[in-house]
Amino acid sequence: TNNFILLNNIQSNVRDALTRKTLISKGLHEQDIEAALKRFDMQTVQWEKGQAKKSNQGAKFMSALFLTLIMYITVMMYGIGVMRSVLEEKKTRIVEVLMSAINPTELLAGKILGVGSVGMTQVAVWSLMGAVAGTGLAFRVGVALKDLNLSGWTVFYFFLFYLLGYMLYSALGATLGAMCNTDQEAAQMQWLIMLPLMVSIMMMVLAITQPDHPIVAVMSMVPFCAPVLMYTRMVVSNPPMPQVLLSVGLMVASILAILWIGSRVYRIGILMYGKKPTLPELMKWIKYS
Repeated sequence: TNNFILLNNIQSNVRDALTRKTLISKGLHEQDIEAALKRFDMQTVQWEKGQAKKSNQGAKFMSALFLTLIMYITVMMYGIGVMRSVLEEKKTRIVEVLMSAINPTELLAGKILGVGSVGMTQVAVWSLMGAVAGTGLAFRVGVALKDLNLSGWTVFYFFLFYLLGYMLYSALGATLGAMCNTDQEAAQMQWLIMLPLMVSIMMMVLAITQPDHPIVAVMSMVPFCAPVLMYTRMVVSNPPMPQVLLSVGLMVASILAILWIGSRVYRIGILMYGKKPTLPELMKWIKYS
């Protein structure tokens, strides 16, 4: 009962058989029934800047799903990686040596850029391996890409939203890592990083099928959901440019705000050991000059 693909096929075949039986009972000939029930292929066309372009909706759905899942997995993985890296340095007291040479803000920025460089290198290696493995499918890939109508701007926005999303979640992860003292505490705090991304993934189908839905439009401008949802909208449709610019602007502002707050929490929390700080204590850390 849980194989919905099989059930859908059975339902379609039974419906077709009952339709044919009913038409035969009404006196129609088999040839007339075949002509009336003959299946047809429908081609979709996407209008862009007043021009009609052939569009393979199935391929666009899969490309949007594939690209946004890559963004989701890597952003979440490296955001949590920054948090665990900060916690490891804090547990091993390595940070005390590092703090004698550079200030906390420089250490936080280096942590984000360093782990980010590792992430971009891994994504590049995966892309290269995928390109080599798919050499024999070059023709099919070329046809699929042609049907997708993916432009250079699509690639540009992928890297833009990937970098902004990575910096946003890495800054948040570094701040949370400085607040924690053990792996158990870090595991409890991971939901703050994972929850917005999980909500974005759950809304992806709605974003792909109805990219201009009011809920999708609003959520795609929320900084923590924008890397996935706004990019999904840009793959399958053409959202208004003011919404795109507002989404990017809010992400940049959020990154700067989290970096400012995170650096103030980081410079004190990275050297604090013992119990996890409370909210009033965090507010005091932020207010310290």
